[in-house]
Formats: sequence, structure tokens, C-alpha cells
Amino acid sequence: GDFFGPLCVAAVYVNESVFRAWQDAGIQDSKNIGSDRRIADLAKVIRETPGCHNEVLTLGGVNYNQRYRDIGSLNPLLAKGHVSSILALLEPAHHLNPPPEHAIIDQFAATETTVAREAKARGLKLKIVQRHKAEADLAVAAASILARHEFVSVVATDSPIAGKTVV
Repeated sequence: GDFFGPLCVAAVYVNESVFRAWQDAGIQDSKNIGSDRRIADLAKVIRETPGCHNEVLTLGGVNYNQRYRDIGSLNPLLAKGHVSSILALLEPAHHLNPPPEHAIIDQFAATETTVAREAKARGLKLKIVQRHKAEADLAVAAASILARHEFVSVVATDSPIAGKTVV
């Protein structure tokens, strides 16, 4: 919650060339990376890899509190964040090559219906695969690094996030 910092959600597109570029880069679940400096270094690698596209969305402060009051639970907020970041990644400006066949996310809710309901409501047609410990997938691991980097950056600067993208 916003008491500790913003809610940050990221989506990362990975194709075969990106996968090959990252094989020895150390991309892994952000929870397994001990330093914020290493997170920053890996976030730079991710962002600068040709063919990799990403979107990071942030929700904090007044916006977070209002959305949480309106919805009453964190899981629907996470679902909105995941679907929003995937939809942003699918924008034509990204030119994903080849087009993605599915999106993998960590299953944070007891069932898959929370995200499926949000995806349907928002018109997301891409198949969403939800699984526990999804960070074992390279794209999900990279997304966890970018989300963690955004969180650490916002907290470190102690700046208001009013100008950030809001889910």
C-alpha cells in the first residue's frame, strides 16, 4: 500500500533475440536480488535490449487510497494494473515482433477469475496464463525487476507520483 510506497506493475515483451541477449545477464526474480544498485543495473539492461518492450505503471498516494476505497481489496487493483500494463504494451507503437501468443503473470489471487474478469471488461483478447512463482519465466522476472526499480526510485526520491502513469 501507499504507506510504504506506490503499487508498481510492469509488463515486459520478450522474443527469442531478447531471451538470447539476457541468458548471461542475471535477469531473475527481483526478490532474489539483494541490492537496489543491482536492480538499477538490470533495469538498464532490460530497457536497453533491442527488441524488448516494456511498460511500468504506478499507483500511489491519493489515487491509490481512492481506488482502494472504491474497490475495497488489493487483488482487483493488481488485476487492473496487470491488464493495463499488458494493454499498454500491445499498443501499435511497440511493434512487437513476433506478436505475443500469451501473457504470463504471477497468480496473486486464489482463483484466476479476478484477472480474467478485468481482461474481459477491458477487451484484452490475449490469452493470460496465471501461475504461482511465474517469476521463473524470464519475461516475468524482468517485469519484477522493472517494477521493483520503479518502486525503489519513487521511494528514494520521496517525490509525489502525481505526474506518473496511473492505472
